[in-house]
Amino acid sequence: MPNLFILDYRLPSMNGIDLYDQLHTVKGLEDTPGIMLSAYLPKHEIEKRSLVALSKPFELDELLDTVEKLLA
Repeated sequence: MPNLFILDYRLPSMNGIDLYDQLHTVKGLEDTPGIMLSAYLPKHEIEKRSLVALSKPFELDELLDTVEKLLA
């Protein structure tokens, strides 16, 4: 089971928030944290789900630090 979801907001057939919501319906994944990446982030939807958001472009160190904090 994954410990963390790293998703892009803009996906080919759905957006990352819809995917995150679907993943959270799977038994055992209900409390898995997520990082949403995109140049466009709907802040209200991000905050509503307690997702961590990183706006593109971002520094690799910023992503790695965020992953480390969420997995600690």
